[in-house]
Amino acid sequence: MLHRHDLTDVQWIAVRPHLPISTGFGGRPRLNDRRFIDAVLWLLRTGAPWRDLPPCYGNWSSISARFYRWGQAGVWHHLLEQLQQLADQQNQIDWDTQFIDSTVIRTHHHAAGAQGGQQDEALGRSRGGFSTKIHLKCEGGGKPLAVFLTGGERHEMVGFVPLLERGRVKRAYRQ
Repeated sequence: MLHRHDLTDVQWIAVRPHLPISTGFGGRPRLNDRRFIDAVLWLLRTGAPWRDLPPCYGNWSSISARFYRWGQAGVWHHLLEQLQQLADQQNQIDWDTQFIDSTVIRTHHHAAGAQGGQQDEALGRSRGGFSTKIHLKCEGGGKPLAVFLTGGERHEMVGFVPLLERGRVKRAYRQ
């Protein structure tokens, strides 16, 4: 059953060839990739915690583990690059106009300081509590070109130069 946040068939066809080869982890069959990505999209669009993921998407713990595993392996970055190249090849990127903006995301007070946690977390502390600032560069049509994370208390200009440096799409050779 297709939910409002799920990938359409056209989107799935564009994404599927760029995903890692499907193998089970720990001896169990793996949740299919489309349902996994649909679960991640649901979480990103709703802002809900992992544990509130509807059961129709699968076990929240398994989805969370794969999400972080893919992040460490660079799968999400690779997928963004491949989709950007595809959009460029189809002349769907507006190179004449680009936008840069930032927004602050409040995090739970337990978000920082976990034992064995990452030292390079993009978390900041202010009077309002812990937060992360997402700096984003988009092309004229709103497609993301680059993302940069800082602590939420950081000034927006901190992300400007890194976004300019990262916002390049590797173009395929054209004849």
